[in-house]
This record gives sequence, C-alpha cells and structure tokens, in this order.
Amino acid sequence: MSLQLLEQGLKHLLPLVDLEGAPDALSNLKQRADKVSLKTLGALGGRFLENVTTSPDLDAELDQLIKERNQLVHHFHSCGLYDLSSIEGCEAAARRLEAQHHKVRRLMQVVDLLLHAAFEAACETTFAGTPEYVEFRALCDEFASSRGVLRHSTSKTGDDVVETWLIRAD
Repeated sequence: MSLQLLEQGLKHLLPLVDLEGAPDALSNLKQRADKVSLKTLGALGGRFLENVTTSPDLDAELDQLIKERNQLVHHFHSCGLYDLSSIEGCEAAARRLEAQHHKVRRLMQVVDLLLHAAFEAACETTFAGTPEYVEFRALCDEFASSRGVLRHSTSKTGDDVVETWLIRAD
C-alpha cells in the first residue's frame, strides 16, 4: 500500500517538475499529468531522477526500493527466501515488509516536501496573475491539507529566501 502512495506522489510531482516544458497553463499541466497517469513506479522513478537533483544516497535508495518493489510484486513467493507455510517464515517475511515500509515512508516524506514546494512555486510564479490562479491555488491548498501540511512560512536572510513547511508525522 505504501508503495502505491509513493507512486501516486510521483505522479503528482512529475507534471510540475518535468523538464519537457513549462506548465504555462493549467490545461498543459493536466495533459502532463495524463501522460504519467499510467506509468509504473519504475518509469516514474526514472523520470524523477532525470528531473530532480537529489543526493546520491537518495538516488540509490529510490533505485533500490524500485528493485525491491519489483521483487516483491513479481517474485516474492517464488524466490524461496520465505517458507510461507510456517509461522517463522511468515514472521521473517513480515519483518522484511516492515523494513521496506519504513524506507518507503522516508522517501514519501521527501516526495511530499518536493511536491508541496513545486505546487507553491508554480502557484506563485507560473499561475500568478492568470485566470487559472484561483483554481490552481485551490489545488495547492487541497494538497496541503490532504498531506498534513500544518504550516508554511517564508523568511529572508540577506539575498536568500527560506521556505519552511511543517509536515504532520504519522
């Protein structure tokens, strides 16, 4: 389930950060969202890594998580690592799934922060002063409330602007 949430988060993020063209209108953004709507987690992860600069550790973690997801979905039972007919085998499989769940949650927090920042940036730059601003502002606010963004603040230090979001931890 958590892997599906990560996949959904990437499907929301990529139309905002994909470098194939600027989301200069809400209709263009919706078209870009349609293009990624049927992509797999592997394809989405690849696009994310192409379009978002992250740390090498995060890149490796996402790549490893995609490999683990594919192994889980396509080969978990047949890999022979777990005897699912025994209590011990089921407990070992449950421990592995729990560990994977924690990795997904860490990545999901990163995706949520990037998604919120991308929504805010597009709202206040691309859509500012356009007829689509009100609709896009509503999308930003809906996202923030659905993801547990409790507070957003902006501060300026010299020439640098610092954006801060407080995200509810589950």
